[in-house]
Amino acid sequence: MKLLLNPEEFEIDTLNEEKEKGVACCKKLIEQWNPQLETEMLEAFIRLYYDEMYGQWGPDDEEEYKEYWPEIKSPADLVKYTGTEVVLYVLEDAVYARSKTGTPLYESQKVDVCVILGLNCP
Repeated sequence: MKLLLNPEEFEIDTLNEEKEKGVACCKKLIEQWNPQLETEMLEAFIRLYYDEMYGQWGPDDEEEYKEYWPEIKSPADLVKYTGTEVVLYVLEDAVYARSKTGTPLYESQKVDVCVILGLNCP
């Protein structure tokens, strides 16, 4: 399977307080990048798009709405929409998931460091 994104072109944002630790974590992700990991991450973006964003805002006009919220069915569709520019950065204690009880709605997963993969969403 061919990669849609080129990890050698990923930019690492070093604005984090833990600059050295952040760069090391980002480089580790880049070193481990492979087609399966890429597919899993891009499919997670697609789920987020439909579960948390799709239709939550935007134009009222039906035609404008369809253009504003394109149908994204595959990782290739997502990359076609966002482009291939990727920015990596690190956040501490940034992994939250929906709570099983619903209170609070989201709860920390107690992950010390999380590498965030940012795509250019128009």
